[in-house]
Amino acid sequence: MRFPLRVFVFLLIALTAVVGFTHYSKLSFLKDPLLKTLSNSLGRTVDASQLTVELGTEIVITITDLQIAPPVWQSSAQFLVVPRAQIKARIAELLESPPRLHSIEITSPTITLINDELNGGNWAFPSAALIDESQDDKATQSLPMTVANLSVTDALISYLDAELGPVKTARLSLRQTMNDASVSSRIEGNINQVPLTASITMSPTHKLVNLESAEFSIDADFGELTIDGEVTIKELLAPNRPEVLLSIKAPEISYLTDALELPSLGAGPLAMSLDIRPKKEQMALTLKGQFGDYLAVAIGEFDALTTLDVADLTVSLSGIDASRLGAYLPD
Repeated sequence: MRFPLRVFVFLLIALTAVVGFTHYSKLSFLKDPLLKTLSNSLGRTVDASQLTVELGTEIVITITDLQIAPPVWQSSAQFLVVPRAQIKARIAELLESPPRLHSIEITSPTITLINDELNGGNWAFPSAALIDESQDDKATQSLPMTVANLSVTDALISYLDAELGPVKTARLSLRQTMNDASVSSRIEGNINQVPLTASITMSPTHKLVNLESAEFSIDADFGELTIDGEVTIKELLAPNRPEVLLSIKAPEISYLTDALELPSLGAGPLAMSLDIRPKKEQMALTLKGQFGDYLAVAIGEFDALTTLDVADLTVSLSGIDASRLGAYLPD
């Protein structure tokens, strides 16, 4: 996708030079070729009722009623519907490496996620459409583009998986800002009517953009559930040895299972801690927690998180009725 993106950036710069900064124009004739490029890049039909490109002191792209079709096996709702989206860019920032957009504002998008037993997730796009094999390895060593300000307002997300029962829904808003030091995100909304707020920070920015390394911190409240954690990944392109400190707590486990409409784990608090850190050539894992009626401890070592080649792992579990755990185990 990098080649069409570069062509698109330089096309906009060239058009701006022709029109001039002292004039203002709406280039609606770009709608069809741009939508065709997006469709080819995603391997899905992309359509919109209106798409305009305004050239002035900055480039403004406004899209109305954007729709991305589902895969051919899905006969129901569109994968994505966006009533209105606006992208703003400045010429100097487009010339940066990688190019930077000044802002993206997305209003009231609807996303329908379906996990089908035979076909998998409808969010899986054709791999051939997403990979540009003409690019050498060095060209992939950074994000293709960055966004200084991202705003998603009142997003409605539905998730359907027959094995998990009723449709899960979330209504969320996101605000994300990027500066020279870090990328900060704030999420607010609800999942299945349970309030959610989360703050996520990623740093340092230059290493994150170049896909070198990053430090992540999260502080979230999901109703009565609190999540606090830090993750350090020293090789983003090969995240085999992440360092993780994570704590999840809730006064009652049923609060979480009821909110997410999951099988019951009985009564009692939820208190879990996870610690993953390097230990010589291995990674050491320690998980301790109470999950309602169950107490669990897992201590061990593994080679790489991506393959989960476990060298040594000891797990102990105690509880009232172990049969309840069957709903959480793979077939």
